[in-house]
Amino acid sequence: MHGQALRCLNFVVHEHRPWLQMLYRWVGERSKERSAELMSLFGERGAPPGKAAHYVDADGSGGFVIADESGLDRLYEDALFYSPYLEFETRPVLTIDDAVPEIGGWLAG
Repeated sequence: MHGQALRCLNFVVHEHRPWLQMLYRWVGERSKERSAELMSLFGERGAPPGKAAHYVDADGSGGFVIADESGLDRLYEDALFYSPYLEFETRPVLTIDDAVPEIGGWLAG
């Protein structure tokens, strides 16, 4: 499947591309007023470049964005910008197809 696109979480990713997962959680009061403020700010700021997907947790506690590395600077800016409302954790992630050869090599070694 090298070089082919795969379907993952309802978005298309390409193998061997660096991806970042930015998880976020609410901090402080979760009132309608604060939610409206946050949505207004998000509407003004828009999505970061390189965004492939944006999901929210079904329990309303937060969510995550998947973006390629081209949006790293903007993801950091967003973490600072939204810090009165949200806390963030950003980590590199791989598709399972990118991880399996590494896992196989580790198991064989």
